[in-house]
Amino acid sequence: MVKNLVITATNSPYFDSLLTLISSIHEHSFDVVDEIVVFNLGLTKTEINRLGGIEKVKVVDFTAEEMNSHPHFMTPKWHVYKLTCLKNGGNMGKNVLWLDSGVCAISSIKVIFDKIDQDEVFFVSDTH
Repeated sequence: MVKNLVITATNSPYFDSLLTLISSIHEHSFDVVDEIVVFNLGLTKTEINRLGGIEKVKVVDFTAEEMNSHPHFMTPKWHVYKLTCLKNGGNMGKNVLWLDSGVCAISSIKVIFDKIDQDEVFFVSDTH
């Protein structure tokens, strides 16, 4: 189990955005983040292989049981898969931070992990 884990999920249409997220974490928080786990929502084998060559990145597939756990598990905008990602992330890291694959870190995310380490939780508001 790692200390600071970033988790996300993506499919092929968001692959370039995912690469931007990973690049921004590497640029600003490489020494803070121990691992970036990408849950596979429909990546190609080529994309998975490319991610496999990036330091600190791991791709995880959902099990058949997880995929069948809810009729809308993979339905866009339902985001049921996020609950499974968070549950699995809790088994992989002490401090787990979910970042959507379209996010880009513009500075170190150490302050967020410090807050999680201190309070065991970190929330932000979402007005849209």
